[in-house]
Amino acid sequence: MPYSISLPRAISALSLLTLVSSGCSCDSERARAKAEAKARVGARVEASPARLAANERIDVDALASDRKALSRVWEMSWREAQLRLADHHVWQGQATLSYGKVDGKQLGIDEEAEIRSQSGTGSLDVSVSNDGGFFQRIVYSNGRLYRKYQNGNYVASKDLEAKRIHYADEAYALGGTGWNLIGRLITLKKADDETLVGRAAACFALRKAAAPAAFESSSLKGALSELKGWRASLVLDSVDGTLCVDRSSGVLLSVRMTARATRPLKDGEGELKLSVNAGYVSISSAPTINAPEAFLKTLRRSRRDRPGTSYLKDRGIKVLERPDAGLKNPKLK
Repeated sequence: MPYSISLPRAISALSLLTLVSSGCSCDSERARAKAEAKARVGARVEASPARLAANERIDVDALASDRKALSRVWEMSWREAQLRLADHHVWQGQATLSYGKVDGKQLGIDEEAEIRSQSGTGSLDVSVSNDGGFFQRIVYSNGRLYRKYQNGNYVASKDLEAKRIHYADEAYALGGTGWNLIGRLITLKKADDETLVGRAAACFALRKAAAPAAFESSSLKGALSELKGWRASLVLDSVDGTLCVDRSSGVLLSVRMTARATRPLKDGEGELKLSVNAGYVSISSAPTINAPEAFLKTLRRSRRDRPGTSYLKDRGIKVLERPDAGLKNPKLK
């Protein structure tokens, strides 16, 4: 006997089959949309200015003759440097700058900075301080950002906009102090290669340029041009130091410089003094980066005295004398 099915059952089965097929289609569409979204986000990340810059090759042997490449290395941002290194690292920098009238009053600042970074986890510890009393520390650990300024307390938050990278860029810029002031007056002389923090480095000695590069003021407009245009009149009196660049990544591993420059004034001579000592103190060794202990202490509740039970601590528990249950009480006779 041939198999038969009622019309209502056939319609129900067909509806169920349609729903199942529709569900499968929706799942595949959702998976495809997610894949496309990830590809778009990944493409934007790969096409970021820092990522594109980090993929460019730098000929470190040409730095002595290629001023554009030298400026690019000396002013490289931390976000590009850490992409090029792709490894754990600790960087420290110290710079002193003063300007004023020769044998007269001068204005100066002494600043220090440190960056500790873990590759892979993205953990970061950045601190900056100067002789004017300024202090700032930024710690990023386990997805949380901890910030502290001056003598204030640590404040915790998420870092959805990756502001920690901006703070690291600012601290790392300490190593480029003075380049925009006297860089055009400096030239490099090839020195012996060295091995720094386990990396092969091309090193150069800093010298006074016989023919300084032209001063570029096209980017300075209006009052800003008048304010910063005095750099064009600077004359380099002396410079001493070394600059070492990682051969494999093109990252500036170390810079040490002391320099003095002067410029004519209406009633005398202006004097600019610079001292920079910055570089990596370790690469490949992962630094320990955790939430600041000072912040963790604020989360611990201090134990408070409980008035209702404090007498137990002070006086103890008094036990009243009671007759032994095995003895006969004469009063009960």
